[in-house]
Amino acid sequence: MKKKGQALVEFALIIPVLLLLVIGVFDLYQLFFAKIVLNNAAREGAYYLSINPADDSNCETTADPIYCFKGTVDAVLAEASNSGIIIDPHLVTPLQEGGSGDPVEVQISHIVNLSILDFFAGPVTLSSTTRMAQQ
Repeated sequence: MKKKGQALVEFALIIPVLLLLVIGVFDLYQLFFAKIVLNNAAREGAYYLSINPADDSNCETTADPIYCFKGTVDAVLAEASNSGIIIDPHLVTPLQEGGSGDPVEVQISHIVNLSILDFFAGPVTLSSTTRMAQQ
């Protein structure tokens, strides 16, 4: 009878640790997945801006990058939403310098809410930056 009780107590002590490990692995998966999606979305936005240098045509009338680089921001949001991640358009920052051959840059930030890490440290902010030459 003692051995059955001992096994039950050991199981009761180990199960919370195992659950934390499983949930932690799921949180790491979410972080890696979000980082890959951000990298792809930033790359897509930089590519769009590099082949559409006139995307900044609204910049004289507004300083808000959502309306200034509308096509670039839309390309970033579409690429991310195809993978199921919704990015705040205000956290997308396109930069364009000069003309052909000069760099364009798209920087994205995204806040990821996790199960275990939120409890200890709060949400995690990921970012991705991609630079390409204008064509």
